[in-house]
Amino acid sequence: MAKGVVVRVERMHGFGFIQTQDGTEAFFHQRWLRAIKFRDVKIGTIVEFDLERGYRGFKAINLRFAEGNGDDGGNGGFSPE
Repeated sequence: MAKGVVVRVERMHGFGFIQTQDGTEAFFHQRWLRAIKFRDVKIGTIVEFDLERGYRGFKAINLRFAEGNGDDGGNGGFSPE
């Protein structure tokens, strides 16, 4: 399971991008969310996900909030560069 931070969200189109801990950028779509709603995903949100290689790059599936990323503003132990 990978961990990363949401760096871009396109609300009208239902997708966004995540920067992983190693700096890789991964695409995600709202239908790949798990246990969270798309409206709750914001830039800077720390998430955990399964990373897959797609035909146009990496994609993040089974997206969920990382532990320690609740209302307390924790960053789940991840700090993007």
